[in-house]
Amino acid sequence: MAKKQTEKRKASTAKATDRRKGKPESGDELARRRKRKKKKLRKKRGKTFFAVSVVVLALLGIITVVYFVLQVEKINVFGLQNKEPSEVLGMTDVALGDNMLLVSKDKMESDISKNPYFVVERIEKDYPNSINIYIRERVAVASIACASESVLIDDEGYVLEICAANEGVELLRVFGISSTGFHTDQLLSDHADFHAATLVDILKHLKTEDLLEQIVLLDVSNPLSVYMVTDTDIRVQIGQPDMLDKKFSQLTEVMPRLREMGAAGGTLTLTGKGRAVYSPPEPEE
Repeated sequence: MAKKQTEKRKASTAKATDRRKGKPESGDELARRRKRKKKKLRKKRGKTFFAVSVVVLALLGIITVVYFVLQVEKINVFGLQNKEPSEVLGMTDVALGDNMLLVSKDKMESDISKNPYFVVERIEKDYPNSINIYIRERVAVASIACASESVLIDDEGYVLEICAANEGVELLRVFGISSTGFHTDQLLSDHADFHAATLVDILKHLKTEDLLEQIVLLDVSNPLSVYMVTDTDIRVQIGQPDMLDKKFSQLTEVMPRLREMGAAGGTLTLTGKGRAVYSPPEPEE
């Protein structure tokens, strides 16, 4: 057996030597060599095809798992006070069943922010199936009364809505400001207007002193005689909008006592110096 294998190797070596020396091969030898080459090529192609098939099937499996497992099943909205989650979700084109990986948080934020009432604080993907939207809702606290419309603003002077004149009447009513040039999704402070600046400053103090719910009217028509009216019909005379820190400190100090007394009507003058002065209404004759 060993002798035969040795003879075959010698014969093969001799043939290879003959080919290198340019000696012609016989027809049978040439056919056998071509057959061996084709066989090797088929094996190589078979292995390549098998490897490619395995990779393709693996990728298809991964894509299938990702598509069916990473689907949006729940969208949570946090931080709303008055609005409904449906109003937030209605601003986006994301729907249940969408693929989590294809949902763009930046686009969701951009779409939701088109509504002036919504400030998007952050959006989180809670894999595998949930999206959490954290909202700060702007709330209308005052209504600027104009001839044919009302401008609803929040406690920072942010314009939320321009609506009919008879809307927003349950809010703090503001007089003495023209709505000309106002647009939603902007701050009143963007206008270089004394009356608008005075309104924003007073709103800030009302919010700080937690008095917004006790004031029903604010008139900034006359810059020398700005005044408010409380829910007990007391006229609060601010005068010029200076020394507001001190004037609102006086207001915060005296308002609880006036409520304890059951005071209604009359005038409360904020001086900014000393103490506020309350003048009860004159008795009816």
